[in-house]
Amino acid sequence: MSRIEIEIMNQTSASSAFVDAWNRAEAGETVIPRLAFGSYAELFLALPESRFELLRHVVRQPGLSLSQLADRLGRESNAVETDVKALLHIGLLDQNDKGSLSAPYDEIFIHADLTQAA
Repeated sequence: MSRIEIEIMNQTSASSAFVDAWNRAEAGETVIPRLAFGSYAELFLALPESRFELLRHVVRQPGLSLSQLADRLGRESNAVETDVKALLHIGLLDQNDKGSLSAPYDEIFIHADLTQAA
């Protein structure tokens, strides 16, 4: 299984986490990929429920084209294309040169410290 961790963190914490991950990777340690958002609003804007459903579908059925995915999800192709582009941009989807979609991660862990302001 491959996983990514998503976290809400401010710029200072994100910079510190990046340096820490870089140093650990250079030391030969395994580093779990991380995606950081500056606020809950940013997280929910980037990953609404419809995009999670799309990701779940691609994980279960890799290799679908955009139009096949839209058909399976029962959604309009242009809406699915918008979601796919957004997920490609943040690295939660891959697309090969033939247009087939796959997900590089089959687990997403979201860390949200409710006691810290982002």
